[in-house]
Amino acid sequence: MEEGLQQRITKVRRRLWEGRAERKSLCISPVMHRVSKFKYKSKEFWKENSFLPKNLQFVKCLYQSNVDLAVEKFRGFQIHNPTVFLKWVEEVVIISRQGMFQWDAKWINPVILLSRGWKVVEVQECVITLRCACCCKSWLIELSDAAHEGGILELYNKRIQKEHGAKCPWLTSAVDIEQYYKLHKNNVSVDIQRIADALRSSSTLPLPNNIVITEDIKEIAKLFNADSRQLGLLHIFVKGYQIISDQIIECTRCFHRSPLQSLVDDINYHGHTTWCRYAEKNRLKTLLLELPKSGELLPVGTLSDRLMRLEKHLSIF
Repeated sequence: MEEGLQQRITKVRRRLWEGRAERKSLCISPVMHRVSKFKYKSKEFWKENSFLPKNLQFVKCLYQSNVDLAVEKFRGFQIHNPTVFLKWVEEVVIISRQGMFQWDAKWINPVILLSRGWKVVEVQECVITLRCACCCKSWLIELSDAAHEGGILELYNKRIQKEHGAKCPWLTSAVDIEQYYKLHKNNVSVDIQRIADALRSSSTLPLPNNIVITEDIKEIAKLFNADSRQLGLLHIFVKGYQIISDQIIECTRCFHRSPLQSLVDDINYHGHTTWCRYAEKNRLKTLLLELPKSGELLPVGTLSDRLMRLEKHLSIF
């Protein structure tokens, strides 16, 4: 690493630590006192440990965090972790491939079920067994053609919240799919980071030479400093896909797999499910093309570029 860059990093690190020390010296507000009052509670009486001497029997914390206890008790309850939520979606998609049914974009699909804590544990043709990881309650839904036509799916949707146990945290909470799953202007930065990371890690993958590159892709390439050799990859990533093999691509949100050749043969190929983040055709491409006009910053660039933005934020000159 260059000596000048190392000095700049040291200066930024020192400034960050100074700010952290200043925050520690601030008085605790009445609000934090109230939060701490309910966040912690006294530990219950514990029995003596025969393996410890008497002077060490009670050398333990006299309090415990209610938050840690809740996490330990309800491991299946996570409403603010998009990475875990996507992992749940992938698991449901994999197990539901055994069935003979269609998800519904509005009433019943993996995203809606998981946002309310229901995981698919078994599939038999068009009958799906759902189970909550917290209260362990189970129930069945049938996604037959008759269910799609008779308004039964809407009734299932209304039962999603009510079927949980009385003390289950999913009874009163849900994952905000508008924030963590659906695509809109406020969370397009997630896709920007996804595409940037994919371009860095997939730059050497072989692709067919006959992928048609549009002017829109060339314009978007400027956002990521992508060269002409990466335009084919960028075309795939902007469509919402990741490369599984030299012949298979997979959506990063609905995990539907398609032949790579389909994207090569048809520039407008759209193989996403109806409930996918990228179900609206070309929505992501439109949002990316609008970014330079609105002057929004992209979370990509060299180490020096990122350090410069951090120095500007900390007022280091």
